[in-house]
Amino acid sequence: MMPNKTIYVSDADAPLFERAQDLAGGSLSAAIVQALRRYVASEELAESGEIVIKVGANGAYRQQRFTGRQVGKFYVPMPDGARASTYHVYVTNKGNFAVYVKELPNWAKMARRNWSDPANWEQYRNGWWTPTSRLEVYPTLAELEAHIPAELFAAVKAIVADSPDGIEDLDI
Repeated sequence: MMPNKTIYVSDADAPLFERAQDLAGGSLSAAIVQALRRYVASEELAESGEIVIKVGANGAYRQQRFTGRQVGKFYVPMPDGARASTYHVYVTNKGNFAVYVKELPNWAKMARRNWSDPANWEQYRNGWWTPTSRLEVYPTLAELEAHIPAELFAAVKAIVADSPDGIEDLDI
């Protein structure tokens, strides 16, 4: 049995409802459902937010845009100490996991170098200061795991498991 809903329409809005019913092939219910689907999709999109990132290397970058919400961020120095990676993990509106990885100079490590010794200069030739960045997309949490640091994965997994929308509700 289909549930019934009563909708009160002002006299001023009656022509709009009649036109919607005509456009929907005579079914006002179909017109309302279609409008509600668009409304819900629009509001969910607005809640998520637009993310714009810059990807590329060696000075050739392009911007990419998607909608979603950030659920984690992690900073990892490279073993040589000269560079570091920053991982940003997002859940997209389609439920995928987007990982934005940016590799850049580890300025804190370089501040401690003895720059009067030319041996310390050699590894910093050829554009070492140029950041590189990429976007990786994984359809599941299981596929994401192998591509980000373990500490970040544990945090993202906990956030997604506890609250699919990424927001923790506090009863305070």
